[in-house]
Amino acid sequence: MIDVVERVRKGILPLEDIKSFSRDFLNALLERAGKHKDSLLDAASSEFSKFLAKINVHEEVRKILEGMTINFEASIYYKDKNKPITHVKRRKKK
Repeated sequence: MIDVVERVRKGILPLEDIKSFSRDFLNALLERAGKHKDSLLDAASSEFSKFLAKINVHEEVRKILEGMTINFEASIYYKDKNKPITHVKRRKKK
């Protein structure tokens, strides 16, 4: 690489060689960045998996839902070919 820089300074490196060098340099840089990205993602996914393995999901959900009141309401629509559409709705008793 030093040889290329010296040749550019002296003006004896053709423009086409400079373009080729730039492309080669960028390709090498991008390839190296891709490898680092892959190793970083592998490390992050490994750590995330270890973290999730330590969590007791059942206990955490129980803590979240403790003291909460949950109401469900459902509506069901069905159509019989011989009858008009019927609406059935059930509400929670008070």
